Amino acid sequence: MAKIVQDLRELKQPSLPVESADEALEILEKLRKVLTSSETGVGLAAIQIGIPRQVGLIRHKGEELFLINPTVVSEEEPIIYPHEGCLSLPKTFIDTKRYRDFVIDNHIIEDGKLVPEQQYFYFSHDKTESGNAGIVAIAVQHEMDHFDGRVILDRQAPKAAPIRRDVKVGRNGPCPCGSGKKYKKCCG
Repeated sequence: MAKIVQDLRELKQPSLPVESADEALEILEKLRKVLTSSETGVGLAAIQIGIPRQVGLIRHKGEELFLINPTVVSEEEPIIYPHEGCLSLPKTFIDTKRYRDFVIDNHIIEDGKLVPEQQYFYFSHDKTESGNAGIVAIAVQHEMDHFDGRVILDRQAPKAAPIRRDVKVGRNGPCPCGSGKKYKKCCG
């Protein structure tokens, strides 16, 4: 099984687009194996396992989202996301600059071919929302940063920036990062 890359020089190299659905599927299978073995990971980019290609996998609440050669179409309403982590930077949590609403041109695999598809994502703290809301929206932005050779350290919010939270979280409440752990045992 592939190891998660922690070398910043390797992580900061930009990734190239994949050229075929077969190449994307092969990389996705490798990502799936590594992400399955992680207790806390939500997403993983190919560069994080040493493959500089624009392929990523996001898994949340039993659902998978594939990122294949995505590009940003629009980004609206900047936010500060508190305590974002990365599997390549263990035990590092950064308040990051992200966007509440954004649109990407992504590719899906249909009949063995890469087919372009526009996808909309939005961030919400509401845990009852599903689909492209919440942690999935943050993970998409996070993995796309990896494709461009950026890590969370490059997205660090200024120290004086306010941390926006829609809901006050108690020590024993669920962590807003979506891990399912108590806040005090996770990001607290």
